[in-house]
Amino acid sequence: MDREEGRRRTLYLTVVAAIVLYLAYLAREAVVPLLVALLLAYVLAPLVAALEKRGFSRVGAVTTLFVAFFGTVGAALVFALPPIFDQGRALVRAAVGEPGLTLDPRLPSNMLGIPDREPRADLEEFLDARDAAGGRPDADGEPVGYWDRRVREERQARGEEGVLALRARHGHWKVGRWDGRLVAFDDFDKDGRFDAGYVFDGALVAGAWVRERLSNPGLAIAIEDLATDAVPSAAESLFLHGGAVARGALGLVGSAFLLLGWLVIVPLYTFFFLMRLEGVWAGFVAYLPGTHRDRVLKVLGSVHRMLIGFFRGRLLTMAMKGVYVAVLLALVGAPFWPVFGAAAGLLTIVPAVGPILAAAPAVLLSYREGGATTAALATGVLISAEIVEGYILIPKMIGKEVGLHPMAVISAILVGGALLGIFGVVIAIPLAASAKIVWAEFVLPALRAKADEEPPPAEGAAKRR
Repeated sequence: MDREEGRRRTLYLTVVAAIVLYLAYLAREAVVPLLVALLLAYVLAPLVAALEKRGFSRVGAVTTLFVAFFGTVGAALVFALPPIFDQGRALVRAAVGEPGLTLDPRLPSNMLGIPDREPRADLEEFLDARDAAGGRPDADGEPVGYWDRRVREERQARGEEGVLALRARHGHWKVGRWDGRLVAFDDFDKDGRFDAGYVFDGALVAGAWVRERLSNPGLAIAIEDLATDAVPSAAESLFLHGGAVARGALGLVGSAFLLLGWLVIVPLYTFFFLMRLEGVWAGFVAYLPGTHRDRVLKVLGSVHRMLIGFFRGRLLTMAMKGVYVAVLLALVGAPFWPVFGAAAGLLTIVPAVGPILAAAPAVLLSYREGGATTAALATGVLISAEIVEGYILIPKMIGKEVGLHPMAVISAILVGGALLGIFGVVIAIPLAASAKIVWAEFVLPALRAKADEEPPPAEGAAKRR
């Protein structure tokens, strides 16, 4: 009876825990700030204990550490982040450029007297003049330029109303020439010249190379579509053309209130948890089953050491690597070095994939802006950063790794991000490592014991006995 009662109690607690977790997930927008504060308090608690050993009272230790930590974070937000954001916006602008659509590529270079890099007519004027001059698509009606293809797609999808909306949306665009092509573009800076941007220019160069060297026009068109279709659409959303301005403004207001809530709630919760964390832990231990308490505390001790080492060491590693990369990229003349330094630091949390995601655009843009020498120097900086991280920072700051396979780390990050957003990405690796410790201590022994059980004797053998 006691065993049956214990099983019922365990099942009941499991169901209650599952319901609580499900409700917490549904209310994750309100729960995540609470979890962030709990995580900060957990990481800072050993420092509070160290200050208490030096004679500080609990209130004095918490207040001192609270002011020092959030003061440092606030200074970073005020002085370090704005230049990074400014450089990030400049990088996006340089990548997107002034979105464009290629017109009929068969038109001669002197069509309608449009020379390179001079003030142009509006797209509407150009199209009217083109049609009047007989420079329309093929006789069978098949469009050969990206603009004509867009018109055809809009007509098929929405009829003439869609075509009118398309022309109205791009009516203010200019017409110019780029790399031998007539291009309709959105002249953001009002200088009358098409600033192609990295994506548009690179896609056209890659498409031409594929067409000439590989004799694969289908692949070339697919690559060029990236620049002449996907990028303009993304740019329209990014720079909030037309009716999207109002929606963008409302989104910014909502984001501002969300940020304000985080700036108030997270420090408040953190201060409370720092004051009460020991009492919360004592209450938790008091309700552990007596028969398994020592074993559970042993496992929690292993998890605790791993978590403290991971969070504190990883944060220091990220900060030091980011500064290292940013400073050296600036010294070798790499463009957008604050952005790539920040990316190199933040993406260290994703092994194998993170360094590649940070390094590839840095090297490519260094080559584009500064040539082969700058690209080679930037590559050397990024390789040296990986060496410093792997052989100096991680052994000193973190010690033993969490012991997860790189694919397990990537999977954990994807799942954590899908469930809890940025916070899920941050806690994905330590949660996965904690689950591994619990699995090894509780689940694997049970599975081994089950596997070692002797099979029951066959029915015939039992009768013979």
